[in-house]
Amino acid sequence: MSGPVPSRARVYTDVNTHRPREYWDYESHVVEWGNQDDYQLVRKLGRGKYSEVFEAINITNNEKVVVKILKPVKKKKIKREIKILENLRGGPNIITLADIVKDPVSRTPALVFEHVNNTDFKQLYQTLTDYDIRFYMYEILKALDYCHSMGIMHRDVKPHNVMIDHEHRKLRLIDWGLAEFYHPGQEYNVRVASRYFKGPELLVDYQMYDYSLDMWSLGCMLASMIFRKEPFFHGHDNYDQAFPQAMGALRPQRESAFGQPRGPGFLGQVAAIRPPIPSDSERSHGAPLLLAFFSANVFTPGASSGLACDSCCQHPRYASSSCRGSPAVEEDTPSPRCLTGAGLGPRSFLHPLPQDNSSRLWPALWGGRREGTECFGGVMSEQLLVDL
Repeated sequence: MSGPVPSRARVYTDVNTHRPREYWDYESHVVEWGNQDDYQLVRKLGRGKYSEVFEAINITNNEKVVVKILKPVKKKKIKREIKILENLRGGPNIITLADIVKDPVSRTPALVFEHVNNTDFKQLYQTLTDYDIRFYMYEILKALDYCHSMGIMHRDVKPHNVMIDHEHRKLRLIDWGLAEFYHPGQEYNVRVASRYFKGPELLVDYQMYDYSLDMWSLGCMLASMIFRKEPFFHGHDNYDQAFPQAMGALRPQRESAFGQPRGPGFLGQVAAIRPPIPSDSERSHGAPLLLAFFSANVFTPGASSGLACDSCCQHPRYASSSCRGSPAVEEDTPSPRCLTGAGLGPRSFLHPLPQDNSSRLWPALWGGRREGTECFGGVMSEQLLVDL
């Protein structure tokens, strides 16, 4: 059987190719350590597979911070997260890495971040208005466009990693522990992202994925906000997540594109089941045009190999928006710039969201899904660690 079909990102393809090696070679990065004694832990905020997180006080200025104490993992994984956070420092809605410290005895490393007065998303999402949804999705898109323009995939976009201070309308994209530099044609580990937000690439072990992985995850978030159903796709395992829940039947030619046989009877087992049609009350939270566009362009395998930014900017709802260079007044929708072309360098920003009270939801997500393939996940072995 032939190998998987090669794939390249449609946007920001060669960002790292044109940068000096020290920008993306995190294994050679030399970490500059701060003083652990500058911080006093106050309370535990949570824990994850790779870390424990605490609220703390910077005793030098009495400011609240968040300290992420890393569990023992490979040295290069820790360096990768640090290097990526340093490269992205100052970007729109990217959590700010304030310091890096290490316990002098155990040599356990910890990352110090700005503090965000987060509202639990399970409560917040139930109260969001149409305009709130548009506002916060736009803010996440600014963060993602920025990191993609810097040649970096987040690879773990989900509600738990989007901190929202609703009172101050402040959003930060956090947890860059699974983020990675994008190099065209490189095969990546597929054991990234959380099950309910995994892109199709990960679920069929397709390793040559790109930035569009983050766009699928973002689409899942948007759907859960609109329909107030969290998570939107709820599979019991990766197989269930991929096909019955999200993708439906996979045709033989598409299966072969991934370069891996699925075993006897695999295609016959796949049921073309879609998520239930939203009820009238659920539909009231979204616009019909959004639902149709979303279904056809984001959650359909092979739909132009995923929705690209240039395609989004040609959508009728953007006809008079600033995506075309004029004020967004006709439809009262947020107006992102086309993210795929001239004038959008690594530190460019999207246009600010108009401050209106329109109840309409903007109808499109955009991404840079690769040409020529669809994709899905596999096995990552992280050997336990080593001293920094």
